[in-house]
Amino acid sequence: MTPDATDMSTPVTRGELKQEFAHFEQRLDVKFKQWLETWGGALLARMESSEQRLIERIESSEQRLTERINLDIEASEQRRTERMNLDIKASEQRLTERMNLDIKASEQRLTERMDLDIKASEQRLTERIESSEQRLHADLAQHTNAAAESMTAQIAVIDEKYADLPARVHQLESNVFPLKRR
Repeated sequence: MTPDATDMSTPVTRGELKQEFAHFEQRLDVKFKQWLETWGGALLARMESSEQRLIERIESSEQRLTERINLDIEASEQRRTERMNLDIKASEQRLTERMNLDIKASEQRLTERMDLDIKASEQRLTERIESSEQRLHADLAQHTNAAAESMTAQIAVIDEKYADLPARVHQLESNVFPLKRR
């Protein structure tokens, strides 16, 4: 008759218990890695998406500013042929400074926003990991306590069966080896 795996009164060897814990640990590792890959990939995708949007905005701003510069230059060439070189240099310098300031401001705002989003995501991920870890610790403690209680009960049954063993051995020895008189 094979022992039933769900029968809690079936004795368990240390090897079987170690094997079961090793199997449980492997399954836990696989689940945790899958969970981490899922959420880590989502975070990476979000960061890459934010970076792509930032690049597109900068390129769009750069394109609009370049178009505006070109229009200003063409208008200046038509109206002021004598002062063309001076006006172009002054316009380019002003636009470059403004563009640099706008880009720096936009970059700073986007960086701050991305930092806040990343920190919030990290916080949520950390909280979820800690919550899962606490649940796993509680489950493991519960299963360990149940196994210990079961093992204690099984050992007690064995101890009870052999409680009268010293008296029986003494009786057997006295019957087999009678006392010698001196």
